[in-house]
Amino acid sequence: MSRLKWVPIIGVTGGTFEGPKLRGTLVLPAGEWATVRPDGSAKADVRLTLKTDDGALILMTYHGIGLPQADGNVSIRTAPLFETGDARYAWLNTIQAVGIGTTVGGCLRVRVGQLRHIRAAIDALTQR
Repeated sequence: MSRLKWVPIIGVTGGTFEGPKLRGTLVLPAGEWATVRPDGSAKADVRLTLKTDDGALILMTYHGIGLPQADGNVSIRTAPLFETGDARYAWLNTIQAVGIGTTVGGCLRVRVGQLRHIRAAIDALTQR
């Protein structure tokens, strides 16, 4: 029987986001609930609030997979969803996004893009 290691909450200590349509900071508290699997991969359940530079609050939730790399970093794949009551960003309520990234020196860096045309979105995220 395989054993899973439950890591109750991994604290998110802060962060920023920036893109062509919005930019801002993470609002604390935020957290990640993780399950480390026998093969070393981790399943993440993340919930955080984004605050845009113009004051809008956006809930971002995602599930993802982290794969340990030989250099000690972790390769990340996520599927973010967004919720907001702010009319300026209501378009976020109806999209599915994908995120691809890695840990770098203990910090997480993820590129997130809207899934419009699956192949184009994956290509854009992996070629940067």
